[in-house]
Amino acid sequence: MEEEDYFARGGEDEDEGEDEDEDEEEVRVARAAAAVEWREGGGQFGGVPGGGGSGAAREVYGFVRQLRREERNAAPRLHSIRRDALFLDRLRSAWPEWPLGANLRCGLWYCHPPPAFTCYFKSTDGHTGQWQFNLSRLNAHVVLQVAQHNGSSEDEQQRWDRLCMPPWVGDSERAQTERKLERFVEQLLASDQLTLEKIRDNLQRPLRPAWIAPEYPLPWSTTSGGTVKPLVLVSTAHVSLVEDTQYIQGAGDDEESWAMGLTPALFWDHHDHILEYASQDTVEERIREVVARYKQQRTQALAELTTGGEGTAQQLHWIGQTGIAVADDVHALVRPEVWKQFGLVINCADANPQGHAGQLQQSDTTYLHVPLPGKRDKQKVCSLLDKALPAAYERLRQGKPVLVHNAQSLAVASFLCVAILLRHFDGATWETLQERPASPVTKPRIQKALLFVAAQVPQGKGPSRALMKELNKFFMSSSASYGI
Repeated sequence: MEEEDYFARGGEDEDEGEDEDEDEEEVRVARAAAAVEWREGGGQFGGVPGGGGSGAAREVYGFVRQLRREERNAAPRLHSIRRDALFLDRLRSAWPEWPLGANLRCGLWYCHPPPAFTCYFKSTDGHTGQWQFNLSRLNAHVVLQVAQHNGSSEDEQQRWDRLCMPPWVGDSERAQTERKLERFVEQLLASDQLTLEKIRDNLQRPLRPAWIAPEYPLPWSTTSGGTVKPLVLVSTAHVSLVEDTQYIQGAGDDEESWAMGLTPALFWDHHDHILEYASQDTVEERIREVVARYKQQRTQALAELTTGGEGTAQQLHWIGQTGIAVADDVHALVRPEVWKQFGLVINCADANPQGHAGQLQQSDTTYLHVPLPGKRDKQKVCSLLDKALPAAYERLRQGKPVLVHNAQSLAVASFLCVAILLRHFDGATWETLQERPASPVTKPRIQKALLFVAAQVPQGKGPSRALMKELNKFFMSSSASYGI
C-alpha cells in the first residue's frame, strides 16, 4: 500500500492478517479448480468450482482446501520449524562472532537460543505486486547493529547490483521492483534525517547484503579487514523438501492461524515435550497445557510481585533527548529506583500491578493509569490522551523525566510516546519542549514521529491501525492541535 494510505488508515494491521490470508487462499483455490474445469470443458465453464462443476474441478477444489487446512495444523508446522532451525544453527556455528537478528513476524520461531536483536518486516510487504518501501517499518537499528560489529568482507565483484534480491526471484519480479527503486530512495531521504545522519556517522564501510538459503550458499567469502560490511539475509526454507507432504515452507508465518497462543520462547522451552511421539491432536493438547500453565504462572507472578530485581536501566528505552522513556518490563513499576528517577509514571496497560502502591507512597512521583483500549473500545482513546498529555508536559517542563509503561504491549506504550512528541515537541529535532504545536499536526509529521520512536524502540512492531486512526482523529481537531 502507498505510505499516504497507510498513515491515513493508521499503523499496523491488528488481527487482520489472518482474514486477509484466508480471502487470498479462497481465490487461489477457486482459480485452481476453475483452471481444471476450463481445460476439461474446451474453454468453457460448466459450473461453479465446488458446486455443480466438473468432477475433476470439484476434486481439485476439495483437495487444495484440505491441503490448506492441514497446513494450519500446529504439528507439521512445528516439526518444519524445528527442521529449518537446524540450518540456522549451522550458520551460528560458522559465524559465532556475528550477531543474529530475527524478524518478529516469522523468523523468531527459528531462533534457539534467542537472537541478539529483533526487527519487524510484515510478510505482505513482499507479496506479488505489493513491492513497497514501508517507512513505518524502517528497521534502521538493523543497520546500526551491522555498523557496531567489527566483521567485514572482501568484495570480489567489480560491479554491485543496485538492488539486492534473493537469487530465486524471477527476472520479471526483479525488473518491476527495480523500477520503483528511485522513488524508494527519495522517500527514504525525505523521511527521518536524524536517523539517517546517525547511520551515516556510524557506518564506516559500504553495506553489502546477500541472501542465503539451504540451497543457496553465500556468494562471497568473509574475511577480516575487508572493504564492506556484510549483512546476511537468511531464508531457512528448504526448496528440496517441497514434495514432502509433512514439510511446510515458512512454517512460522501466520502464527495467528495455528499457534493457539504458543510463542517462540514457549515452544523452544517445551519443544521436546510438545512434539515427542505425538499425533496432531496430542500436539494441540500439549500446546494448550503449556500456554495455560504459562498464563497462570504469569498472572500469579504479577499478583504477588512486591519488589523487583536490578538492571532497570537496561529495560528502559529512552526517546532521544526528550526525557521520555518507554518500558514493558513487568518488574519496573515496583522497583524503588524507578520511582526515584521519574517525575511521572504513566501506566497505559489494562491492570495496575499490586506492588506499586508502597513505592508510590514513599516518593514524590506522580502515577497516572490511562488504560489505552484495543479495537473494541477505541472511542476512549481521545479522552485518555486529553488526560495523559498535559500531565506529561507539566513534568517535562519541570525537568522531570517521564516513564511510559505497558507490561502487555511495547507498541501501545510507543503509541503514547508518539502522541506526546506530536503535542509537546517541535518536529525538527524532537528536543524543544512546547506547550502546543506551532503548526498543524499533519500526516507527514505523524509519520516522522513514528519513525523517530521506532528508531529508539526497535524491539517490537508499531502501534496498531486502530490506535493510529484515533491519533489522526485526535490531532486533526483544532482543539488538540492548538488548544482552542
